Amino acid sequence: MNIGTIFSNTFGLLSRNFLLFFTLSFVGTLLVAFLQIALLGMDSFAPAPPPEISDDMTPEEVSAAMMAGFDGGLLLWNFFSQILYSVLSAVLHLAAWDRIQNRAPRIADYVGLSAHMVLPLFFLSVAMGILMVIGFFFLIVPGLYVFAMFAVLVPVIVVERRGWGAFQPTIALTHGHRWKILLAYLALGIPLFLVLAIVGGAFSAAGGDALGAMIAVNVVVSALFLAIFAIFTTEIYAQLRAAE
Repeated sequence: MNIGTIFSNTFGLLSRNFLLFFTLSFVGTLLVAFLQIALLGMDSFAPAPPPEISDDMTPEEVSAAMMAGFDGGLLLWNFFSQILYSVLSAVLHLAAWDRIQNRAPRIADYVGLSAHMVLPLFFLSVAMGILMVIGFFFLIVPGLYVFAMFAVLVPVIVVERRGWGAFQPTIALTHGHRWKILLAYLALGIPLFLVLAIVGGAFSAAGGDALGAMIAVNVVVSALFLAIFAIFTTEIYAQLRAAE
């Protein structure tokens, strides 16, 4: 697995197919945002104020202050939106795989297959997240290693149609490559996060305190991140497949 080749192929594929990947990612992210606005209102995007806690409060008062800001509807929405994002991620991975293979995009097929695989996509990703959290309790590094172990879980689920049986093939596929996979994601993630944060901050500043401008910036930045991440992961998957 060559990290330089992964970067070159990722941004080469993105530049040649920017309209395809950005449109898919933007439309999906925008749909999630519209659903949140329709169900919970625009105010649900605003940052929640911190609980008002003072040193002279009793434990019961502290607990009440913490629960005062709890929004069960928003929590339920966050759960549901992650299911939608699982489908969107799968669609982007399938599109990336077809373009890597020089095949024409089949968007309707991607949506149908991703919707069919939505339960394993979501729940296996949750299981991976739980394992990562457990790993982070042990000085962070084990959590990062777990991430690298399951980095190509989504393409294994949808490209190989593994569904619920994707865990073991993913572990086998990343065996012997996990530290290099982790290095590749760190090399992508840190600069990408900084660039998108700077760009998003600049646009947010230009839009002032308007909540609508903040939502628009969030949608665009999220769409770019999801598209790049999906292509990058699929490129890693393609190299791992070729190295088998």
